[in-house]
Amino acid sequence: MREIFPILVIIVVIFLVWTSGCTNKTPITNQTSTIQTVLPATTVTSTEAQTSIEPSSAPMLSVIPNGIVVEKPNVLIDSIGTHIVGEKFTITGSTNLAVDDDLLIEIYSLSFRPTTKGESNEFSGTTGIVKVQRGTEGNNRWSFDVDTSAFKPDEYIVQVSGINPKVSGSTSFTIVDREVSNGIQQNRSK
Repeated sequence: MREIFPILVIIVVIFLVWTSGCTNKTPITNQTSTIQTVLPATTVTSTEAQTSIEPSSAPMLSVIPNGIVVEKPNVLIDSIGTHIVGEKFTITGSTNLAVDDDLLIEIYSLSFRPTTKGESNEFSGTTGIVKVQRGTEGNNRWSFDVDTSAFKPDEYIVQVSGINPKVSGSTSFTIVDREVSNGIQQNRSK
């Protein structure tokens, strides 16, 4: 009896797998399916022609022919370039975070460091929180307005951080005074 028991268990498992449809190799086409994952409030609706993803604060999901892949959250910053003291401009970027997620934007001078009691402790920079806006093709957008009237000429770091989920990206840009900017413009026109 002991020798038959493992064989009997194997036969029962094979029968259950076969009857549950796990061996069905027929592809499903032109049908809509909804998959509710264990990630909070994430629903993926997929058809053969189009994939629509509506997550909340969870990583985004992409449906591929062989299954579901969880994408790593990201925050990208568009090129910023060189700007002039006193100029107003907008820093923009893209992310795969959900619409209405919060992003913390921090802009600070590269020369910012702790100082001693007798040294100047001037600080140039700004911070703020922005909401992710709906984008296209799975890339949502964000933007942050910058007024450099209180900035000193220097190189600046931009740090963009997702609060939930934790994700960040950074880049740098330069602020120059008006005299330097005139020299740059003259050299560009030559």
